[in-house]
Amino acid sequence: MIQANTNNLDEMIEVNTSNLDKMIQLMDRNKEFDEDLFGTNENGEYVQIGVYKNFLAIRTLQSNGWERTNIYYRDGSSEELYERSGR
Repeated sequence: MIQANTNNLDEMIEVNTSNLDKMIQLMDRNKEFDEDLFGTNENGEYVQIGVYKNFLAIRTLQSNGWERTNIYYRDGSSEELYERSGR
């Protein structure tokens, strides 16, 4: 579960990556988000969420020094990419 603030600071977005229907509902709202969302996951790691018409891109700064990017597509497929963090 990921929690992030929207541009409207009164709204908190929760992303459950095991619930495709909820992720599609968020994709359908993509025009509401002119900037990426920022928050934390259940491990306290910082996340950046890009909300697009056909996918969500979730970048996680993992506590082990790696950056993980998960891309979740509207059709249910997904990708997972890793790169070494420069921090």
